[in-house]
Amino acid sequence: ALLKPSAGGGGKGMQVLTQAAGLPEAVASAIRVARSSFGDGRLIVERYIEQPRHVEVQIFGDSQGNVVHLYERECSLQRRHQKVVEEAPAPSLPADVRQRLVQAAVQGARSIRYLNAGTFEFIIGKDLQFYFLEVNTRLQVEHPVTECVTGLDLVEWQLKVASGEPLPLAQESIRCDGHAVECRIYAEDPADGFKPAPGSVIDVRWPRGLRVDAGVASGGAVPPYYDPMVAKLVAYATTREEALTQLHKGLGETVLLGLTTNIGYLRRVLADTGVRMAEIHTRYLDDHGKRFTQGDGSVCAAACAVAASLSLTCAPSPWNDSWDHKLLDRVCLDSAAPLGRAHIWVDGQMLSVAIQAALQGGWRMGVGGEVCDVKIAEVVAGVWQGVTGQSPWFAVRHGSVWEVQLNGDRFTLLPAHARTFEDELVAGAAVAPLSGTVSLLPVNVGDWVEPGDVLAIIEAMKMEHSVVAVISGTVRSVAFVVGNSVKKGELIVDVQINELPST
Repeated sequence: ALLKPSAGGGGKGMQVLTQAAGLPEAVASAIRVARSSFGDGRLIVERYIEQPRHVEVQIFGDSQGNVVHLYERECSLQRRHQKVVEEAPAPSLPADVRQRLVQAAVQGARSIRYLNAGTFEFIIGKDLQFYFLEVNTRLQVEHPVTECVTGLDLVEWQLKVASGEPLPLAQESIRCDGHAVECRIYAEDPADGFKPAPGSVIDVRWPRGLRVDAGVASGGAVPPYYDPMVAKLVAYATTREEALTQLHKGLGETVLLGLTTNIGYLRRVLADTGVRMAEIHTRYLDDHGKRFTQGDGSVCAAACAVAASLSLTCAPSPWNDSWDHKLLDRVCLDSAAPLGRAHIWVDGQMLSVAIQAALQGGWRMGVGGEVCDVKIAEVVAGVWQGVTGQSPWFAVRHGSVWEVQLNGDRFTLLPAHARTFEDELVAGAAVAPLSGTVSLLPVNVGDWVEPGDVLAIIEAMKMEHSVVAVISGTVRSVAFVVGNSVKKGELIVDVQINELPST
C-alpha cells in the first residue's frame, strides 16, 4: 500500500508499506509531514505498483468547453517520489498507448468542464496498462519541456484562458517536435543521504545554450525553511540523445560555489546507460542509488586545490618566497615529488600531494598512487576554472580554506599547516545533523535510551531527519522544544553515559 497526504504533492510525506510492522509509526510520520507542509493531516491509501513509469499529460481547457492536450511528459526519474529529471515526449512509449493516454486525459478534463492549465498524471505498469493518479490544477515545475517541444508559451495560454479567451489553437494545430530534458538542481548532499544543505552562495555561473530558471544568485542564500530546489536546467534538441548530451555538458559548466548540491549526482544520472536507453521506472534512482551518489573524488580535488595555490605565485619555482601560505613542506624532498609536496586536509583525511611536473597550462600531481594532470583554463573574479582528465573543476579560496567543485561535487580543503583542532563533543551529545525546525521530541529528562532510539526529529525543507542515540544512558538535558529553530551542529539532547557501549 502507499500512504500519501491528500492535500500534498511532490512526494512529501509519502510512505510505502509492504508489511504491517511499523504501520503506526509510518502513519504518524506521514500525518506530521502533511500537517506541517500542507496544513492538512488527512491521508490517501492507494495500491502500490512495482516499478511503474510516471507519465503525465499536459491539458488546457477554456470557458467555451474546449479541451486540448499538449502531449505527455516522462517523469519516472524520481528519488523518494520527488521528480529529478523530466522529459518530453515520453521515450519508448508505443503510439497506441500514447494515444489512449492523451485521450483519457482529455476526456477526464471534459467530463468535469475543466478550465485552466492542468496535468493529468498516470502510472504505467510493465504490461503498459495505465492508472490515473491525480490532477495538478496548475502549471508544474517541468512545464518548460512541453514549451520546448510544442513551441508554445504555456504561461501566456494560462493568462488568456483565465481572462475568458478561447484556446489559442485547436488540437490539430498543436505539434510535438524534437526532444527536451529538464533536471532539477537541489541544495542537498547526495553523499549524506540527500540531506538538505542550506547555505550562502559565493558564486553562481550558469551554462550557455540551455534554458535556465533559477532562484539563486551570487551573494544570495538558501534558507532551511523551504523546498531545496534552487534551479532547473532545460536542454532541447532534435533527438533525445542530443538533448541528454547537451544537458550533461551544461551541468559540467554550472558553478554553484558555497552550496552543496546534486550537480554531480545529476551528471552521473544523465551519463548512465540505463537512463540513456530509457530503461527507467520510478524506483530506478533509488534502486541504483550507490551508482549515482558522490564517488571518491577527494584525490583529484586535492590536486586541483594545490594547482590553484601554485597559480597564485608568478615565480616558476615553488620554493620562491612569494609562495602562497607556504603550502609546501620543504622537508619532504624525494624523487616522487621533484617540485615538492603539499599536505592538505580533505573531508577529515590528510592527503600528501606530490608535485611532479609543470605542464602547459597546469601541473602533474601524484596523490595516493594516482596521477592527476590538472589544467587551469582561467581565473575570473577570484574563481579558478579548469579540467582534470575529462572532469571540469572550479575553485574559490576564502581565508585558508579552498572550496573545489569537481565534476559537480563539492569538496572543502584546508592546507595542513592551517588546521586547528577543537575539543570533540562528548559521546552522548546528540546534535542537529542540519539546520531546521524541531518537529518532535519524544524524550524527556530522566528517560533511559538505547542506541538507535529517536531523540528528536528535525524538519528541513519539508523533509524529516531523525536524531538517534548512539549510546545507552539517561537523558540529562533537552535544549530545545518543538517548534524551535536549530542550526547544524547545535546540541539538542544530552545523554549521560551510564553504561559503556560494547566493543
